[in-house]
Amino acid sequence: MIDVATSYPRELEGTIRLRRDLELAVRPLQPSDGGWIRELHRNLSLRTRYFRFFSAMPTMPEPLVTLLTAVDYRRTLGLIVEAPTASTPEPVALAGYKVTEDERAVEVGLVVRDEWQARGIGSALARRLLAAARARGFDRFAAHVLLENVVGRMFIDRIGHVLSTQTRGGVSEVVFAADRADEIVR
Repeated sequence: MIDVATSYPRELEGTIRLRRDLELAVRPLQPSDGGWIRELHRNLSLRTRYFRFFSAMPTMPEPLVTLLTAVDYRRTLGLIVEAPTASTPEPVALAGYKVTEDERAVEVGLVVRDEWQARGIGSALARRLLAAARARGFDRFAAHVLLENVVGRMFIDRIGHVLSTQTRGGVSEVVFAADRADEIVR
């Protein structure tokens, strides 16, 4: 475990290289990134919103934006992916974790904009997030996935080793250990 202060973790900045030599920037989420999160949400399809937030909400509620941007870089952490554009970087993906109430695991969440899906961004971002969590002393992960989200469930199987699954009301809580979490794509 590394000694992690609550200051911005510059060591988590980097890039994800896609096919055709396109590089996307990765950086830790900051408390001032509320506009970035709202823009990402606006560019998600209704289906992607529903699968990630269990609601196709037309706009991101401010309490949720506040919750997502309340990072301390140890118990709560977010990583964002941006694509270069002529003016300002374009939001592509968001992943984050927060310590569970029983403090035995961290709950993780991840979303990739529809037009960027199936390009390896989610896997690379998840591995970075899990490695950052492990460096902070966390090695058990939990994710809440809709039962109908087959791709999301397969994704967890790809990045981790499932330890338990409990399903209630159409939502599965999947507890897993990270596989290859220390492989960080640079």
